[in-house]
Amino acid sequence: MKQLEGGKKIMEITKTYKIGPKATLSGADLREDNLSRSDLSLANLYEADLRGANLEWARLSGTILTKADLRGANFRFVNLSGADLSETNLECANLRGVYLGGPIPIRQIFGL
Repeated sequence: MKQLEGGKKIMEITKTYKIGPKATLSGADLREDNLSRSDLSLANLYEADLRGANLEWARLSGTILTKADLRGANFRFVNLSGADLSETNLECANLRGVYLGGPIPIRQIFGL
C-alpha cells in the first residue's frame, strides 16, 4: 500500500488487480508476481494462481487461500496467522520463517 501526502493510503495495482487489505482476488493470475511486503490481510485469494510468486514479508493474516496454487511461491517470513489453507498446493514453496500464529489442523492443510 502506498501513502500519499496527507497520509491517505491507496492500493497498489499489479497487472489488472488491486492489491491491498481485503482485496478480492479470487481466481487471479498472479504467477511470478512480486508481492513482497504487500498487505493482503483478509484478502480473498480463492483458487488464485500464485505459482512462483514472491510474497516475502507479506501480511496474509486471515487471508482465504482455499484451493490456491502456491507451487514454488516464496513465503519467506510471511504472516499466515488465521489464513485458510484448505486444499492449497504448497509443493516446493519456500516456507522458511513463516508465522502461523499457532497450530493449524493437518486436515485443514490437506483437505481431510
